[in-house]
Amino acid sequence: MGDADPLWAGYPRAWHEVFPSGSLGQGRALLRQISQLGLERIGAEGELDIVQPGTPLAEFYRLSLVATAKPLVAAGALTAEEAVRRAAQLDQPDFLACGFVFIGAWGRRSSHPES
Repeated sequence: MGDADPLWAGYPRAWHEVFPSGSLGQGRALLRQISQLGLERIGAEGELDIVQPGTPLAEFYRLSLVATAKPLVAAGALTAEEAVRRAAQLDQPDFLACGFVFIGAWGRRSSHPES
């Protein structure tokens, strides 16, 4: 279930329609941008939420879905029934899906200033 279900898989697109200042691709852009800053010891790591029923993470997603349902429905990004079905998916025993991806990057200024 989960990612194989078009209702769950379509959530990022719907969310971005309603909250366009939230970026779905900023993490990838961050990796490109940091490499252009002339930093040393550049590194990055990422984390992907795997959402399973009965976990604190599933409850976080349920609360997030409930909190964003009204603006998503008002904007026409999904119907009220889809909002209810999406939150209910988190209770299905066979639910397993990807959630948010978090990307962090770092680097250091050169300890040898250019002359």
